[in-house]
Amino acid sequence: VSPGGVTPSDSGGASARIFALQRIVEVADFNMNTRPRIVWTRIWGMMSRHFAVVGCHSNEMVSMYAIDSLRQLSFKFLTKPELTDFNFQRLFLRPFLVIMESEGSREDVRELILRCIDNMIRSLAKNIRSGWNTIFAVLAVSARDSNLTIAKLGLEIMHRLVDEHLEQLCGRAEDFVGMVKASVAFIYDEGKGEAGVLPAGLSMRAICHVACFADAVARGAVGPPPQLTHMTSETSFMGGDLGGVEYLDLDDNESRALMLWKPIIEGLAWGCIYASGEGMIAQRACVCALRAIFLRHGDLFSSNQMKSIISQTLFPPVLERLDGKDAIGPILLFTPSPIDFPFLFLRAGPRGLPAPDDENFLAAAAAAQSEGSSAERELGQAESLVEAMLADLRRGGDGSINGQVLELEAAEGSFLGNTMGGWFGMLVDIVHARKDPALLKRVVEIVFGFEEESFCCEALLRCCFTEIFRLADGDEGGEEWNQLVIGVFVDLVGWMLAAVKDLSEKSVLERKLASIAAQPTVPTLRVNESALQRGISSSRAVSTPYGEGKTARTMG
Repeated sequence: VSPGGVTPSDSGGASARIFALQRIVEVADFNMNTRPRIVWTRIWGMMSRHFAVVGCHSNEMVSMYAIDSLRQLSFKFLTKPELTDFNFQRLFLRPFLVIMESEGSREDVRELILRCIDNMIRSLAKNIRSGWNTIFAVLAVSARDSNLTIAKLGLEIMHRLVDEHLEQLCGRAEDFVGMVKASVAFIYDEGKGEAGVLPAGLSMRAICHVACFADAVARGAVGPPPQLTHMTSETSFMGGDLGGVEYLDLDDNESRALMLWKPIIEGLAWGCIYASGEGMIAQRACVCALRAIFLRHGDLFSSNQMKSIISQTLFPPVLERLDGKDAIGPILLFTPSPIDFPFLFLRAGPRGLPAPDDENFLAAAAAAQSEGSSAERELGQAESLVEAMLADLRRGGDGSINGQVLELEAAEGSFLGNTMGGWFGMLVDIVHARKDPALLKRVVEIVFGFEEESFCCEALLRCCFTEIFRLADGDEGGEEWNQLVIGVFVDLVGWMLAAVKDLSEKSVLERKLASIAAQPTVPTLRVNESALQRGISSSRAVSTPYGEGKTARTMG
């Protein structure tokens, strides 16, 4: 049946098209069982394009029958084991993804596709190998669907996968990264760099999933990533469609160790900027998740790795948002009067977090788990902390699990007003836990605009110093922390004095040149020396109060 044969929409034509689709299913079924895999793949390449066209048909009967036919064929194909190093399942399930991504597809068809995917996972999850790549892509597309019912259904499927099939999906690095990317899609729209359609509560459930993935990486449950020798700096592993993984200033071993971490950290870092929700609660939930991951598993990263994570993953989204994209606009380094703009809207970060064995924390985590997460699955260290922190956010707290409710009204839609205080608190807690001068210096360099492509923002400075000196105010910082801060800022003052000196000298030179350029031009008097010599008749020596000299008398 050619694509042109599916355009008429009369009732008689609909019956004929369904009859033709039945014959296509029979032909596909026959060839699936008799042809070699390579030959069958070529045949399916032509058939799948036709199914994708028919699945987007405006006639409900035609499009729904096409999806049901794809479901039947998929179930039959997935019962056959996939050979190693082959991707037949990924190709076979691709029509589902094409239809989901099509702007002309019907909402009921997209919902039916998710139901089919759900049935496949429930019945044949053990047989799926390369097909997970397409399944996660379908779920990521559902997160961006304008129909909230479809987005919720996609998140439900994702939640069931995490609860029931996590260990299987951790076996291959490609499947794991695809699962991370699918969960991140429910937090914010990665393609458009904006919030998704899900309510904040559902996005927060996806954030808990990402924390669960961090625990899996930390305990070594995820399969090893590929060697860096098979990649270039412009591509990512597993085909280049799962996001960049390399850090440019690390050696191969350190960069490879961060392959599985980067999609997790990067997804939450951008979620701090673009996640939605009233009072930017999902943004602050992403900050809490990053805080929990680094405080529970930060000892797994070396000093060089942490510096790369901070400068290449955590700061870029913040600098992009502050560079003219925040709801209240960028704040320059110098304000005319700090009294007129006191930055009272900047929410502070959480003040201290409990230890993993703290009784109050364990009780809060258990209560939060009973509210939304699967009670049958044991939570990891970071995930249990995230569950408790997010429950505190829902009750109006700041995520510190202390039972207090925030009273400060923040600027709606503003990262500066709602999230940046907690974000810097997270960053400073990472530095404080490691007591690393190089790490603190890197943070301060970026804040002061000394890093390439960074700029100085007064709100950024105030948040940074507020959080840094917050630890010096009490006992939690300690003498070692105070000495660290003093040493870094002594170096910084010397650095800034040298910069101010260079800037002053440059300014003086520029003003002098401008002054010279602004002076009126004086005509130059040209003297004809030969004529002057001819006009001098004689000279005589004289003595004057100003010294000895000669006088000349001219002719004429």
